[in-house]
Amino acid sequence: MLEEWLLLAHVIGATVLFGTGAGIAFFMVMAHRTRDPALVAHVAATVVIADTIFTATPPFSNR
Repeated sequence: MLEEWLLLAHVIGATVLFGTGAGIAFFMVMAHRTRDPALVAHVAATVVIADTIFTATPPFSNR
């Protein structure tokens, strides 16, 4: 039973991570296609924030 829950959590987590990465890549490509440096810079800053939020894992403490 525990294995099924862990597998489900893994599949959901992998799906969210992949979907977020694909979405972020799409917006970055669309920004680059405009060839507007200000827009590309703004989108890149937002992409960095989104990447940090969705892919950074919190440190675990052994206290």
